[in-house]
Amino acid sequence: MAAELRRRLTSGLVFGLFVMAVGLLFFLQGLDVLRARDYFSYWAVFPIALGVFQILEGRSTAQTVAGGAMVLIGAGFLVDALGYFRFSLWQLLFPCALLLVGVHLVAQSLRSRAAAQSPVDDSVVNAIAVLSGVQRRVHATHFRGGSVTAVLGGCVLDLRQTTLDGAEPAVIDVTAFWGGVKIFVPREWLVTSSVVPLLGGMEDKTETPKDPTAKRLALRGLVVMSGVEVFN
Repeated sequence: MAAELRRRLTSGLVFGLFVMAVGLLFFLQGLDVLRARDYFSYWAVFPIALGVFQILEGRSTAQTVAGGAMVLIGAGFLVDALGYFRFSLWQLLFPCALLLVGVHLVAQSLRSRAAAQSPVDDSVVNAIAVLSGVQRRVHATHFRGGSVTAVLGGCVLDLRQTTLDGAEPAVIDVTAFWGGVKIFVPREWLVTSSVVPLLGGMEDKTETPKDPTAKRLALRGLVVMSGVEVFN
């Protein structure tokens, strides 16, 4: 049951529910039932909900870290809006950035230790850039997907020397907050996207293959005030 619920939950679903809630507020305001602006202080519940979703989905450390960042930032804005204490945007982002860097360093250390004790497997890629830039080139022969996260940073993922097998598409979870992601794929791949841009953009610049049985790469996730581009 839990697995089925996680499969059905997506960032797009959470965003859609948020848009419906805003529409409902204005509808009730039109009926003189309430004033919509009285509830705008609770807008930060939306990034908190998205962050919780990212943590519960937990497909990778990067996704969990990004979810935690959204929860912390959203909670800070919510507490500020409710008048419990006041702070500037920098006062909130700076400690959150430090927390993310610390979590990333700890997770990276644990992954390095685990990798040293297990066979090398590059079929799944996990790239995270926090206040930095990351470039990753993958040469996997049985690529299955992974995750790419950019928080106040940039990620470049080169898959042009990678091959796919099987009928199911490889899936990459993309999460970007005030950052940028660039992905390079082979010309024979078909790219599909369900990435949700919020004050951001998702641009597919690849050529559509003529082969109806072309291997597929599926992108999904959330882009907040960021940009994602896919190239051949």
